[in-house]
Amino acid sequence: MVKSNLLLYTEHPSAWHSALCSTYCNIRKRGISRGRQLTMFVDSDADSIMLTVNVYNNAQPSSQPPHPQHSPVTDSPRQVSNIRALKECLSVLELQFTEFREHTEHKLATLSQASPSEQLRDEVHRLKTEHRAEVQELRAAMRGLEEDNQAMKTELRRLREELTRTAQHRELRSLQRELEGLRGSQLRTPAAQEQQS
Repeated sequence: MVKSNLLLYTEHPSAWHSALCSTYCNIRKRGISRGRQLTMFVDSDADSIMLTVNVYNNAQPSSQPPHPQHSPVTDSPRQVSNIRALKECLSVLELQFTEFREHTEHKLATLSQASPSEQLRDEVHRLKTEHRAEVQELRAAMRGLEEDNQAMKTELRRLREELTRTAQHRELRSLQRELEGLRGSQLRTPAAQEQQS
């Protein structure tokens, strides 16, 4: 779902391209006719489009006439409204870019002022935090494996009991057949003796 589409006509497309690329982390770049298309995403998921900006080069070679300027007198009220809204969006974008640049410069200045021991302490703190998160993930995975192991032990115990019952049942059946065979042979033996006498 696209949240916003912007068409940006400028004489400095490279500057806008660089500014947008440095502002957004998840971005896809494409070349389009006489310009560039930048698609920004909320995260690395390609379905989470947040903003699409088409940056066109507005500079004209001297042999071509410049683009006609819009006149409020000849433009429809809707065009005037759209142009006004676009100008407001561009003003907001320029303001956000300026704020971002100032914030980045401030952060860089703060980092360069930090002593090596403070930077080292910050790095150690960051590593500890990452390590704790990894340990928690490993513990959760270990608990899951223990639960799976316990379930497998229970299933193995059930299968052994079933196998034992099956083996005992077979042995019992075999003994019953032998007993019936013995009974049958005992019954036949007295009858055979009577016939011989």
